[in-house]
Amino acid sequence: MGIDLSVARLMARTQRRQPFSGSCLTFGVNGIEGQYGDVEKVFREERYPFRPLPPGEIVHDDLTQFGRSLHQQSFFRMLGCSRVDSVDYYPQEQPTYVMDLNQPVAPQFRARYDLVYDGGTLEHCFNVKEVLANAIRLLKTGGRVIHHVPMNGWADHGFYQCSPCLFFDFYRANGFDDLAGFVHLPGSRSYYLAYEPRLMDPLNHMQSRAMLWFAARKAGAPETIRDPVQSYYVQLFGSPGVPEPGGFKQKLHRWLQKHPWWYRSVHHIYRRGRIINLKRRLIRLR
Repeated sequence: MGIDLSVARLMARTQRRQPFSGSCLTFGVNGIEGQYGDVEKVFREERYPFRPLPPGEIVHDDLTQFGRSLHQQSFFRMLGCSRVDSVDYYPQEQPTYVMDLNQPVAPQFRARYDLVYDGGTLEHCFNVKEVLANAIRLLKTGGRVIHHVPMNGWADHGFYQCSPCLFFDFYRANGFDDLAGFVHLPGSRSYYLAYEPRLMDPLNHMQSRAMLWFAARKAGAPETIRDPVQSYYVQLFGSPGVPEPGGFKQKLHRWLQKHPWWYRSVHHIYRRGRIINLKRRLIRLR
């Protein structure tokens, strides 16, 4: 997908709230929109205390969709990373390591990185669970993962378009904390808004091309990778093997299912209110 200047702003805002440093591994080799001065300008506008690079550390990349531009190695060094590696399936992309993320990573790569950044590789890999599991394996305890992936309106860009609950439920089930997500609406005028549970239904009805920005911290090393149950249904019906909660939300849901007219009416009012609220909460990036 690459890192355009609106994504650079999201990265600076994420780094302020959820700081990372040390070693970084990127899934794919990400093109950066613009030169060093363009990225520097964005960071200054964000009042982000980036690391200025001496001329010897400013590396350019000629293989990206943006043409000759700043290399991702220099970009992540500006963010405070001391080492920047990359993995890709194709050697033509000139990654640090040629690797198939559909398969478990080799033992020598495990617990090696402080940041794993997926700027749009997950959707191109068929075995999504293994890619997510590899992100966990690659991270040190206390390290952070960031995904920036298609969520809506990207047919045939890759195999998948991803719902926010995939990341929130998977990483929460595997011991991650400090979870945060943003809906990113890219374009010549880019916007974002903070993710809230069940916010996605009205966003889909807006028919907007959207991406998801997700970040989390690895709080501990799980013994095995756990498959999550979607949290919405856990809240509604309880966890597997646990008696149903029988609370107000569940009783209302069952009543509405038995009365289709009321169900449609409530859903319509809810969606309209969410759409209005969503439009008010959009924050411009560029």
